[in-house]
Parts: sequence; structure tokens; C-alpha cells
Amino acid sequence: MKKQIIFVLIVLTCSIKLNATHLMGADISYQHIQGEQYKFTTKLYRFCSGIPLNNPDFKISCSKSQQNYVLNPTRTQINILKKLCDSFSNQSCEFQNATSGVGVEEHVFEIVIDFNTSPYNAFKAAGCCEIFFSVQQCCRNGTITNISPGNFYSDLMINFCNINQTKRKYNNSPILNNKPIYKTCCNSPLKYNCGATENIDGDSISFDLVAPLSGFNSNENYTGSFSNSIPMTPYCPPNPGTINCRPLPNAKPPRGFYFNRETGDIVVTPTKCDEAAVLVVQISEFRKDTLGKWVKIGHTRRDAQIEIMNCQNNNNPEIEGLNSNYNICEGDSISIWFEAKDENSIDSLKLLFFNANSNAHFTTIDSASNFKKIHFSWKTKIGDGRLNAYHFGLNVEDNSCPFNLETSQGFRVFVNQKPQLKRVYNFQNNQIQFEGLNNFRNRVEWNFYNSNQVLLHNSTKNKDTFTINNDTVWALIQITDSLTGCESEFYDTIIKKRNNKITSDIFSKVSIFPNPSKGEIHISGLSTDIKYDVKDELGRIIVLETNKPKIYLKTGVYFIHFYKNQEIFIQKIVVLK
Repeated sequence: MKKQIIFVLIVLTCSIKLNATHLMGADISYQHIQGEQYKFTTKLYRFCSGIPLNNPDFKISCSKSQQNYVLNPTRTQINILKKLCDSFSNQSCEFQNATSGVGVEEHVFEIVIDFNTSPYNAFKAAGCCEIFFSVQQCCRNGTITNISPGNFYSDLMINFCNINQTKRKYNNSPILNNKPIYKTCCNSPLKYNCGATENIDGDSISFDLVAPLSGFNSNENYTGSFSNSIPMTPYCPPNPGTINCRPLPNAKPPRGFYFNRETGDIVVTPTKCDEAAVLVVQISEFRKDTLGKWVKIGHTRRDAQIEIMNCQNNNNPEIEGLNSNYNICEGDSISIWFEAKDENSIDSLKLLFFNANSNAHFTTIDSASNFKKIHFSWKTKIGDGRLNAYHFGLNVEDNSCPFNLETSQGFRVFVNQKPQLKRVYNFQNNQIQFEGLNNFRNRVEWNFYNSNQVLLHNSTKNKDTFTINNDTVWALIQITDSLTGCESEFYDTIIKKRNNKITSDIFSKVSIFPNPSKGEIHISGLSTDIKYDVKDELGRIIVLETNKPKIYLKTGVYFIHFYKNQEIFIQKIVVLK
């Protein structure tokens, strides 16, 4: 689930000005435990100089009816988010629920809800699809300039009907790895990203800027020309005060207010040092149902407030050389170099990486304390390919005084599946008939050789026939995905027997039992040089290459591919309920 950001603008003199008095932001996430049981985690952010955060109102409700239940989550943590440099540490928060000092507290509330038990099973009985988990508290900060501040409200939505129409009957919300930024410099480029990753379920996520709420479906009112898409005054030359110019995020400095719906990146050069702006990022999740249609399975929000200051001779740190999107084929490697730097030579930088896959790595080269080269690398494996992108990101924080300044950026890596092809061979008299199934958009080329490696036949057809006079031929099949360019190669060894069947002596001792199976499959006759993998009917790899004598599979039809050197033997197996 993603956190939402709020921008607050104040003037910074040599002393620290305290002007934040209430809640500054919130985000809610949930984790599937088992069955219909979910754990909800709410993080509320308040300024230390504000009123204490006591007894916020939590509720779970159905959008279809007036059904709702008051909740009482447990406050499990109160964390101090330190944003002051060490020399000003005596002015930072010093105790929980402080009413003085500069900084932000993170209050964490948790509750477990089982939607199969009373009273929450009433939602399902009433046919409720969209379930909302919400929190509200009085009130937003009175210094906010882009809205008329009222009650603070935020929520998330889960669509259980749509989830139940997919293969995976449960869901986990995206994880927001980046803490809210609450201070930044005016007239200095700002990049911000929530640090959202979706690495549990692998669902597709998108980002939208939406209006802050004062209650369920009740938007706060914007002041002046501000809106959810332009929540502050950006750099729009040549007319100071204009806010609706065309966004140019790569300009020096960036122009307009730019928001990337694919990565969640915000790029802006704030120009007014006396604004206090609220913005809300909504993160929506999508998944394909059993008919292949994309359906929305839920959303969450990050509600936040950011202070924009006159930093005098200081600037926000920068990230350069990092693009938004990258593509790779599964099994291949990706290598990206980019930089983090700060124009202030006395500032050192601290980095935090948002990693959507534990096998991907970030390496930092400290060429200077205010300049770092960063290397992102990932050696993917077969099975990493998926339709939806992996989200990664970087947060850079300097040690400027009195406030540490930050910038962050996200990027996506698409790992495309290598094409799979189920191959079928039939022998009649002296002819071999071959056919490739599940080809779809792929381009296939067949090359057949005899034992002396002489080319016997070449074909680019999905189904073809050729004549042989030898007992043994072997095939090299090359298949290319015409959309992604990913390639796969397959080697099949085919032996003609007197019974006019195609088989291989190498695998004659291999036995699979029981078949059909209830899920536990035993494989005998394996040697150390015979390995196998398991693919489903669409050619997707279910079990990676192994030689284990026992495996477990879910209900379905599978093909076990045995390999030795360049020979292959394929056996169909059925798993029943």
C-alpha cells in the first residue's frame, strides 16, 4: 500500500519555525494471513509540535450499503522520524506523543480481521464487493494553503468479488518503502516517489493523484486554481504565479507539475516558499480474472503534507541517469549505472534502496561524500518472467542543517517470459511429421540434422513433414517472441523404431507413477546426468530443472521434460483433485 505525500511551505531563517500543529499524513496496508483472515496496518504521521494523537476513529464498511463496524486497533509502535542534523538534535522530538520539538512521529496501529467470522461475514452475506477500511481524526493543519483544511480522513478499498474471479483468491497490498518527505527547498528541483513495491502477488499497480478527503467520498475544497493534479505552484516561466503550464520533467530546472502514473514519480520545481500543500497519491491494483480480463482488486492511498522552505544556498540532492522503464528477457542480466549527487560539497549522502526482488542488487561507489555512482544489477532466472513490471526505487538523503533534505525516484523492470513451445512428433513410414503447439505470436524455425550433423530439413512452419532414411535425427528448434524479441532454443533427439514410434533408449528406465496422480508424483530410473523440468499446458515452467525423485503438483495437466545432453523425452501427467 502506498503512502501519500503532503507538501508544506515555510520560510526558514537561522532559527527553526514551528508551524505544524496536526496530522500530516497516513497510509494503510494489509497482509493476507490465511483463508479470509487479513492483518491491517495503519501508519499515521503527526508533527511533534501538534496536538497529541489519541483515539483516532477506525471503521470498516461496505460501499453498497450502510453496513459499517467501528474498530479498535492496537497501537503497536510510536517511531520518531529524525529529520534534523545532529547539531539541532536538542530541538527534535524526545518522547512519544510530544507536544514540542521539530520532527514527525509515526504511530502504527494493527488489527486482524477474519471476514468469515461474525460480524464481518455479514459483508459477504449482503453481497458487498468493495470493502473500505478507514481512519479519521480531527484535524488537518491550519497553515495549509492549497485546500480549506478540515477533518483528516483516509482509507483503502478491497474488492473481494473481483479477487474471487481470479486464480489467486486473496491479496496483499503494495508495500510503501519510503517515508513521507515533509520538507523541501523552493526553487530547487524535487523528485519524489513513494517507494511502492508489489513483490508478493505480482499484480499490476498504477498511480493517480486524487483529492484529499474529509470523510467517505467527501473531497476537501481546493483554494484558488489548485487541484489534485497541480497541488502547488511550480516553475512556469515566463509568467510567475502561473501553475498550469505543460510539464517538462527533464528541463533544467523542471517546469510544471509532472506526475508519472506508471512509476508514481513526482517531479516539480516549487517556487513559492510560503505555501503548505496537501497531495494524495492513490495506488490501484489490477489482476487478470479467469477469463483474461483485467479487473481492479483494490486501492490504497498516501495522504501527506510537505513543507517547502527557503533553503538559502542549499538545494535538494539529485538523481541522474535513471530512466523509468527497462526491459529484459528472463534468464538474462540487466546492468544500470546512475548517479546521486548534491551540489553542496560539504553534504554527505545516505541512500535507501527499494528492492522488488531479493536477487537484484544495488552497489554504491563512494567517489565523494556528495557524489555517488550506483550500479543496479540483476541476473534473472527462468521463472522470473511475468506480465507485470517489478518496481524498484532509490531515496537519497543529505545531512544538511537544520533539516535533512531528500529526493527519490522509482523505476520499473519488465522481465519478459521466454517463449515456450510444446513439440509433437509423429512417424509414418519414412516420414516425420512435426508440429508446434501454443505458438501464438511467436516465430519458430525448425532445423533437423542426422547423426553426422548434416542438415536434413529446415522449416518455418508450425506444422510440416519431411522424409528420412536414418534411424536417428535430432532437431534444433529456435523460437522468438515477435513482440518482446525474447528467444528460446530446444533440442530434441528422435529415434525411429521398428514399431514406427518415436522414443529414446536413454530414458527407457525412467518411470513416473502414479499417473493420474493426486498431487504426489514419484520418478524412478533417474541418473545423475538426467534432469527434468515440469511445464503446464501453456508451456510455462512450473518446476525448474531438477532430478529429485519426488515432486508435488496442483490439479491440472502437465508435461515432464527429461533432458540428457541434447536429448529430450516428454511425458504427460494428469493431477486430479
